[in-house]
Parts: sequence; C-alpha cells; structure tokens
Amino acid sequence: TTFLTKKRAKVDKKEMVAWTPATFEDTYRKSVNCLQMSLMVFDVDNQGLTKSAKERQTTYYGTEKDNTFEQVHATLKVMGLTHIMHTSYSSTTTHNKFRVIMPLKETVEPSKWTNVYKAAVEWFKDLFWEDIIDSSTCDPARAYFTAYHTDSFKSAYFEGDFEDFVTKGDDRAEKIRIEREKARAKNESELKRREAQNKHLKGKDRAYS
Repeated sequence: TTFLTKKRAKVDKKEMVAWTPATFEDTYRKSVNCLQMSLMVFDVDNQGLTKSAKERQTTYYGTEKDNTFEQVHATLKVMGLTHIMHTSYSSTTTHNKFRVIMPLKETVEPSKWTNVYKAAVEWFKDLFWEDIIDSSTCDPARAYFTAYHTDSFKSAYFEGDFEDFVTKGDDRAEKIRIEREKARAKNESELKRREAQNKHLKGKDRAYS
C-alpha cells in the first residue's frame, strides 16, 4: 500500500517508478518469462464519462467535479472487497483516471491469465458501466506507473475479502469450451446434411441417364 500511495515528486513519465503484478523467471520482463500473476489491476480511464454523465453529476453534486473515484471505492468497500486505489498522472478533478488493484485468491499461471483477466473485466463493467476501464490489453508482462502527487491526487485502501477472479476465469473458459463444442457439432451436422443431399442428387442424376 505504501509503495503505491507514497508521496512522489513530479517527474517526466519516462522517469516515473513502474511496477508489475507478475513474477518472472529472470530479470527480463517478457510474457514468455512470466511465472505467475498475483494481482488484478483495473486501469480506469473512464471513457464512459460522456456529456450526459457529466450533466447528471452536475445535477446530483451541484458541480462538474468527477466523483467516479469515490463511487468505485465506496462500492467495493460496501461489498467488503480488499482493494488499493490511486489516481494516475493524467487524472483531473473533472475527469478521474485511476487504478484499482485487487489481490487474487490464488496465483494464476500465464496460460490461464487471459480468461481470468477478461472475466474480471466483465465483472467490473457489470458492476459499474461499459467503457469505465481500458481493457485493450491483458499482457501478463504489462508494467504500471505509480503517480506523483498533484493537487488532484487521491488514494484509498480497504482490507476485506478477496474477490474470486480465478473461478470466474475458469467459468469463462468452460463457457467458451461448450460454445466451441456446440459450433463444432453444428458444423459436423451441416456437413453430413450436405453430403446426404449431394448423394441424393447424384442418385437422381443416375436415374435420369
């Protein structure tokens, strides 16, 4: 918690401190070297903060201030889920951008990471709204920058239970397997139907010859 939320002076982005939720078998941060993942990171860029959403916030809060950070923190806290949050370097009071870091119940090997990550993203969007997070990448070797302290810097922490993202990932993998199996069976059935139809047509051709 202290590492992510400690006070840091403003520096160029290329000089900012970075970290990764993965462990690697050597000093090179590459996906092929990834051994396991221990944290789920949601990168909230809040592209869903449309004009209409801002208008609703103005009506409710009487200000154009973006309260997404507080909303996410309050929701996860009510759910009793352990999480750390901190704003990113580009966050402002009218457009919150931040990270939500949540521990996994158990470490995840790279081969399972895609399903675990995508299932977690679906869970987060269902909990809040579409386009709240940047879900464009699930690279297990991805690094994240810490943020320097500005006038709009925020951080939050709550210790509670761990959300079971691993089971969600397994469920997603099983759902995909079943859907693929259904598609394979459908294709095989269609192929047999066409073969039978072609055989029937060839039989008619011989009858007319």
